[in-house]
Amino acid sequence: MKSSRMSTAIVLLITVVIVACDGGTRLRGQIHDPAGKPLEDVRVSLAQGGRSVAVTTGEDGVYEVGMTHSPFTVTLSLTAEKLGYTKFERRFSSADHLRSLDIIMMPVKN
Repeated sequence: MKSSRMSTAIVLLITVVIVACDGGTRLRGQIHDPAGKPLEDVRVSLAQGGRSVAVTTGEDGVYEVGMTHSPFTVTLSLTAEKLGYTKFERRFSSADHLRSLDIIMMPVKN
């Protein structure tokens, strides 16, 4: 009887710990054009499932975006958009432990 209660308590404790733990991804980088000029007002979005977090770069082209998600491996998508430039998109796994990513945005060809 004691063994059964102890096993139940251990399983319950492990479940509570797993459920209470959050994972997260935070990315930082700089966005610039092919000539190396930082791009201002680029909308950068980090998405996972149906959720998304967006930021806009300042005049230095730097972005920092992050979100909390499941502690298990999830697929995320980082996009960068600015009028006059080709949309950038990169899909990656939280297991990749990506922390920084500089982006070169290409002008749209007319």
